[in-house]
Amino acid sequence: MGLGNVLIHGYTRVDYELAWHTASNQLPDLIERLTVILEHEGGSTNA
Repeated sequence: MGLGNVLIHGYTRVDYELAWHTASNQLPDLIERLTVILEHEGGSTNA
């Protein structure tokens, strides 16, 4: 089951500590990597 489904349909089972860890520690790296990919592909990184 994906994280999105758990957050939407099973909010009582969400491990909020894990969700916070993911958002605060892993998303910045993902954003940086995606930005590099978009720049390489000629896409815009403006949100």
